[in-house]
Amino acid sequence: MASDTAAKSHRRNTPRHLFGVYSTMFALVAAANWYSMRRVPAPLPSTAPANVFSEERAMLHVRHLADVIGDRQVSTPGLEEAARYLLSVFDGLAEEAARSRPDLVVEASIEKVTDSMTLKAFGHTFGNAYVGLSNVVLRIAPARGPGARAPAVLVNSHFDSAMGSVGASDAATCIGVMLEVARVVVANRGRSPAAPLVLLLNGGEETLMQAAHGFMRHGAHAPGLGAFVNLESTGPWGPDVLFQSSLDWTLPAYARSAPHPRGNTVFQDFFDLGLIPADTDYRLFSYRRAGSLPGIDVAQVFDGLAYHTNQDVADRVRPGTLQSMGENTLAATLEFARVLGSGQPPPASAPGDGYVAFDLAGLKMVVYSYALASRLHHVPLVILFQVLLGSLLLPAANPRALRGFGLKAAAGGTLRAFFSVLLALVVPALLGATRALVTGAPIAWYGRYWQVYCTFFPAALAGLLLPYVLCTRRSSQPDAMVQSLGSATFHAAVASILAAHGIYAGYLNALWATGTILAVVLAWARPGPVTSLLAAALMALPLLVSMPVAVTALLYVTEKIGLAGAAPGLLGLVIGDVAIGTLAGVAGLEARWTVSAIDGFPVASTLPPHLLQHARPTTEPYWETVYPLNRLMQGLDMPAPPLENDTALPTLTTVAYGASPADASLLRWELELGLVEAGLGMVNCTGAASAWSFGEELAPVQTQGGFPAHLTRFSTAWGSKALRFWIDAAPGQVLSLTTHVAHLDATPATQEFLAQLPDWVSPVIMTTVQQKWNLEFR
Repeated sequence: MASDTAAKSHRRNTPRHLFGVYSTMFALVAAANWYSMRRVPAPLPSTAPANVFSEERAMLHVRHLADVIGDRQVSTPGLEEAARYLLSVFDGLAEEAARSRPDLVVEASIEKVTDSMTLKAFGHTFGNAYVGLSNVVLRIAPARGPGARAPAVLVNSHFDSAMGSVGASDAATCIGVMLEVARVVVANRGRSPAAPLVLLLNGGEETLMQAAHGFMRHGAHAPGLGAFVNLESTGPWGPDVLFQSSLDWTLPAYARSAPHPRGNTVFQDFFDLGLIPADTDYRLFSYRRAGSLPGIDVAQVFDGLAYHTNQDVADRVRPGTLQSMGENTLAATLEFARVLGSGQPPPASAPGDGYVAFDLAGLKMVVYSYALASRLHHVPLVILFQVLLGSLLLPAANPRALRGFGLKAAAGGTLRAFFSVLLALVVPALLGATRALVTGAPIAWYGRYWQVYCTFFPAALAGLLLPYVLCTRRSSQPDAMVQSLGSATFHAAVASILAAHGIYAGYLNALWATGTILAVVLAWARPGPVTSLLAAALMALPLLVSMPVAVTALLYVTEKIGLAGAAPGLLGLVIGDVAIGTLAGVAGLEARWTVSAIDGFPVASTLPPHLLQHARPTTEPYWETVYPLNRLMQGLDMPAPPLENDTALPTLTTVAYGASPADASLLRWELELGLVEAGLGMVNCTGAASAWSFGEELAPVQTQGGFPAHLTRFSTAWGSKALRFWIDAAPGQVLSLTTHVAHLDATPATQEFLAQLPDWVSPVIMTTVQQKWNLEFR
């Protein structure tokens, strides 16, 4: 009787006892994660030995690009100045190698690329054409031996900046890292790369990966590549994170070589499933996307508030960020070269192959094959099934504490865990939607993280605990350990389902299920304070692994929602986010200001009252130059100063007209759009076109009039003043051709207008000319 009373008392006090233990454990793990996520190596000064990476030396290039040159948008003279500067650095390295490295062949070059492609991005399919973009290339190769003939490692980043930003982190920091990596390789006389290295500084990523496409299509060194490392940035704070890869030999190669490895395959799932509407040059290189190479995509991801704004300046780059990325990039690049130059072909990847990977506080990266994961992630469910089967078939042999874990208890615990997770998502979502609908305005997230935490964390916690709170009000509440096994069953089932569908994030559920099972077994095998601490330690491992993923995803998504803002309409209001930028443009020959915002905050609230006297809401496509981002914009029209009488306008001239070389039954109209100066823009060809030169497919978009519209973006480098293209159509067709040509240079009138905007906006200004022509095929 006394024994039974003690057991009942122990079970009654266990939830409260464990709550204190696990709360303390959670706080300690959270503190450790916060420290480890901010931990970067100390930056080395410019006086560091020549054969090691120095952040200070890399930052000299960052400051020259961002502070001295400044704006480097495609079509501006700043981008061409940057290309000349980068080529001079590469030329200097080639000269140094010629003097001191007879074992190396180092060649610097600049390549001009012109082409077009069909692109599927942001839920739209369109053409993407470019003229005269600059790629600055450095090739470092062994002078002799098998390594000289081995496939090369490509290291890529971009030196153009987004509109309205000098792009210190995106991506001058990555360029600085690459220049310093190249310098270290040349200076390290005791070690040559085992295979050639090709460093590509491309001049057109912000225009949706145009320059990388040009390199892969026309680059002199593109045919000899064997792997790649792509460097990116979504904020000026490190550490850098590997967020997607081709899931082949390059992933374990990075894991074993990088001194500060961070990354996991959860973000890979986000990109593969299309949950993150973003892209990098990785798309053009990886054979998992539109390219042909194995490789990795690495980015510094924190402080995204500065991303693509005028706040992305060199002084905002966190010390140690470049040191971390530089040491990782150098080590991974040389390891890739070692594999390619070993004489043994890298392991081939078959469909369904891949790896699961996650880091442990940036100290070590765990990598195991998906073939192993497809078996390993089922183990927790098998164990729980055996426990359940034993409870049903041999109840007397089951531990007393687990005798309640029968079929009913397992189903009940699993359902409670399911509804707990579901409500943790639904409750804050409903709260946000209700708040937006009641107030009639989306909330301003930008720079106000406390609103996210204070609004949604309590709501998520309430949803998470609600099923268990309701359960405790019932007289037949299950034992805490039986409830824990029910939760483990839920996570084990999720891990098995994800493994069966090839989703790599299932390792998190498998870890949670395994940790819970071991903790329960240990806690009930030898009850007591020491055992409780050991059980907490078992739960700490999945928490250590999952918490960085959760925090990084929360920060990334919150920052990107704050930047992207809310789309027009009721759905956009409910999704609503923050005011980030104001786009001002002089649209076409009708001479009006079109002020639009890529945000959910009312545009009118950003403008002084005297500017709103003659303003009216607009849905006209006066900002088609940034298609498809204009589909997210809200705007106002207001009177603007008229164009000068002598203003030069774009011209459209016929180069050739006649039968199509591709199909004699079609007619081809070859045209040239003459530009006053280099610019960005969009061509809209509406009608029954059969083919065009802007990509492999037309990808028509239906208009309100029922006619298909074929859209292509284009950009021309500084000094390129013409866009030549052709369109095929059947005889008798009449096509409507609309061009939107934008220039990013400011005028006195636009500067005066910008001066009246609030300090907190990050403005972009362009002058756009819209023109229309009819093409009759006869």
